[in-house]
Amino acid sequence: MRDAKPLTGRKVLFIALAAFATVIAANMTMMMAATGSFPGLVVKNAYVEGQGWNDRAKAQRALGWTVSFSYREGALQVDLGPGSDAVAFDLTIGRPSSDRDDQRITLSPGQREVPLALEPGAWRIEIVSTSGPAYRASAQLVVPEAG
Repeated sequence: MRDAKPLTGRKVLFIALAAFATVIAANMTMMMAATGSFPGLVVKNAYVEGQGWNDRAKAQRALGWTVSFSYREGALQVDLGPGSDAVAFDLTIGRPSSDRDDQRITLSPGQREVPLALEPGAWRIEIVSTSGPAYRASAQLVVPEAG
């Protein structure tokens, strides 16, 4: 039988350094993946945006509009309620976790259906008025698997 090589301080040091290097490399890889995806920011400066939020919310509630979205057979339907047909809107549709698949669509006054191909899964939708009274809302839409 061969004599086993003794475990020296130098070997323990190399084992410890290799273990730490592996953990650091894994953490760096995960950090790069996390910072390369959707940052989660809705507005650039939340403080400035929030200063007039109460007044805007009160004016928006006074309109009596509540937005709802539905998706059927390759078309997105938008329902806002009475009085919204004279207003044009911009829609931004994308995945909740990324802005890579974002699509921007303009709805002319009275248009409340858009031909659109959406894959199954969760989608976030933001709607902003471009004419008439100020209105901004967001919602999540889940497109079910076909079948």
